[in-house]
Amino acid sequence: MSVSKTLVNFKEYQQKYYEQILKYPYMREVAFHIEKFLREIIEDGAFYLRVHSKTLPRIIESGRIMNVMETGSSATVGGADVRRESTGVLFGVDTSTLEPQDYPKFGYLSADRISDNLISTYDMVYQYGGVVFRFKKEKLFPFTTLTVGNSMIFKSSYCLIPTLVSNPLATCIRGPVHDAPAGSKPIGKNGVDGYYFFGMKVKEKILNRGNFYDLPELLSDMFGFEFFELQFHCPLILSECLERVDVVTEETDDPEIIKSSKEFFDRAGIPFEVHDTIF
Repeated sequence: MSVSKTLVNFKEYQQKYYEQILKYPYMREVAFHIEKFLREIIEDGAFYLRVHSKTLPRIIESGRIMNVMETGSSATVGGADVRRESTGVLFGVDTSTLEPQDYPKFGYLSADRISDNLISTYDMVYQYGGVVFRFKKEKLFPFTTLTVGNSMIFKSSYCLIPTLVSNPLATCIRGPVHDAPAGSKPIGKNGVDGYYFFGMKVKEKILNRGNFYDLPELLSDMFGFEFFELQFHCPLILSECLERVDVVTEETDDPEIIKSSKEFFDRAGIPFEVHDTIF
């Protein structure tokens, strides 16, 4: 597969920001600890994406998971307009050159053990859905980037740049502003406080490869540390990259959709497990 359109200029774009943040006092030491930690959790963790069960029929019909620009719906306030704006500033791409299908899909990095992931991310159910797709990591690895926290909220896209999971750099944490147009400033904390805070928690082993999936419990969300967000820059074809599906049931679920979806995935040889409770 060729380089994704969203990543054509990405390495140079990221390097420029990396050099900017390394100029701050002690940032080289902080970056060293952060990058070592990121390599460890990327190696240990699994790649996931959540949807609401009502979207399963469309996903099954198309044979792939679509992005916000294709579906027209989003769990993030602002929908397609926010995705378009943020994609440009996150990846250094001219969005006028992109077709809807070129935009990334958004998931998260979490525990390899299924039960640990479902329990630690249970709060995601309401906003992002109770259907958890787990992907074959090796299939998506070359086309995946990561941020520490939600890259959409409070204009975070203007004060971080994702990092390739294949080469983690400490640009992926909310920090100094970059490329913000006039009149469009991030809301809340920005600067290097978040770097120092995160880096010290890693250095002191308070946050480590054995508990990283409990990120919000360990660090709180004062710097937007809700989860490790993943951006997938390639087609998510069910038959090619899907490893398993877990469903944490919601009151709004249509039992017939769950039943027919399970039948579909069973025929495809993809594990599909329904969890009425995870605690």
